[in-house]
Amino acid sequence: MRRSSFALRMLSLIAVCGFALSACLAASPQAAQPFAATDHFQGKALELAQAIDRKDAAAIERLVKVEKVDPDTMFDQADMPIVAWPVINGNAEGLKLLLDAGADPNARKLRPERQYGKARDNALVFAAGLSDQTYLKLLLDHGGDPNTKNANDEPLIYVARLAHQWPNVQYLVERGANVNEGLYEPAGYDTALNWYSRLGDFEQVYWLLQKGGDPLRKMSDEPGKRNFGRMPVVEDIYYLPVQPRAVEWQRRCQQWLRARNIPRPAMQPSMKQDRIKLGLPSEEKDIPLL
Repeated sequence: MRRSSFALRMLSLIAVCGFALSACLAASPQAAQPFAATDHFQGKALELAQAIDRKDAAAIERLVKVEKVDPDTMFDQADMPIVAWPVINGNAEGLKLLLDAGADPNARKLRPERQYGKARDNALVFAAGLSDQTYLKLLLDHGGDPNTKNANDEPLIYVARLAHQWPNVQYLVERGANVNEGLYEPAGYDTALNWYSRLGDFEQVYWLLQKGGDPLRKMSDEPGKRNFGRMPVVEDIYYLPVQPRAVEWQRRCQQWLRARNIPRPAMQPSMKQDRIKLGLPSEEKDIPLL
């Protein structure tokens, strides 16, 4: 399975942007933006980026609608579209002005010569990892696709998950993100439910179940193959050792399964060993349903 090198880069960039923006806000009463357009754009793209930085609605309108400068075909050296520029620069007003002028929130650079990551990251990918939901909301409100994938072929809800932005996961699901899309394998078992259940985050699991999350995704449907028939989310709900704070939510998830006649499966040896190490009951008959 591919490693999420993108996620590490994005989280680093988010941290840098957050630090830089905070420093600029503290240093200047005019809240200078952390990145200079002259370092990233040239020509008409630079002119448009600077108008965005100034929050100059008239200049943005003139460039896009009168001079026919197409913001959807302008990218920086990192292949990020210009609509991502105000997101990276912490400029929500500039983003709204650009979107109102007709910029496509889904704009992205395509690099067909690349073996992987042919569709480069876009504004939505960056916004999904930010704690400030303003940017994600603006992009979705202007037609952004909540099922966008990053350059590593990972959905936005996974980008939000890696950035520890549970509210963004919720918001994306409520705006139409596919809660049951498997990571790297769309029909696979490694869905949002699995990302949270394996860590014992059963409050999140319960919320996802309410939103249509499918706990019955199997690791393998091929008889004789390793992990045939295993449903890891169901196993976690019934057997995973959890912190006391998570017990009530695990109980609710168990009740959700039982109300739908989803029985307790056989306990896996690895789970049994974990319970032994923690001094917990390790035989199925000794593990009461919560």
